[in-house]
Amino acid sequence: MHCSKRLIRHFFAAALSLGLLAAQSPQANNSVKIKDEEGKNVPNPTVQLLHTTDDSKSKKGDGDGNGDFAPANLADGDYKVCINMPGTMFINPCLWKNNPPTVNVKNGKLPGNFSVTAERGVTYKIHVNDQFGNLIPGPGQPQTNALRSQITSESKFPFPMRLVRRNARGLDYELTVPFDSDINLSLRGAPVVVSINNGAKVDASKTGAAASLRVPKGTTPNVLRVDVHDVAK
Repeated sequence: MHCSKRLIRHFFAAALSLGLLAAQSPQANNSVKIKDEEGKNVPNPTVQLLHTTDDSKSKKGDGDGNGDFAPANLADGDYKVCINMPGTMFINPCLWKNNPPTVNVKNGKLPGNFSVTAERGVTYKIHVNDQFGNLIPGPGQPQTNALRSQITSESKFPFPMRLVRRNARGLDYELTVPFDSDINLSLRGAPVVVSINNGAKVDASKTGAAASLRVPKGTTPNVLRVDVHDVAK
């Protein structure tokens, strides 16, 4: 009889221990899982749940090695799910897209087994052909003219393009952009006349030059060519 009571106590203690472990596991602990487009977990993602009406209720942090982000003390309401991982090929849908992933929190809880796909982008490149040396000074000459380049997303957020190379042939810029999204390139700031892909010449110091871009899924973008013609008058 005493043996049976001890077995019952051990059984309930083990069940309680397992229950506590389950409650502490990432998926049981009110989490969102970040996966890539192949369905694999994205380790250590940086995630922000952006409350759509009250930014003070937003939550931001890093997920774990299994791609689970488990924020504490979530307020009820609708949230945009933002993935911000600079230095990777993953784009932030809240900055690039008009309609980023959203989730509704009710009674402080995310939906069970809730997951979001992190979208990989593609590197867009621009070569600026500075044939008259207006943007690239000669030896010992100061840099006076600077051409600013940026890509504006669907959501109207501006992303400055990275200058990755400057040499006698010109300047090379690049930026990771999403596939199948309406985005716009603009070049302005320098007192020069430029054209994009042999298009119309535009004074970059005044109105600037612009082009609409879209990279279809499964393709690699061509290097966009920008020609600097002469110093603007």
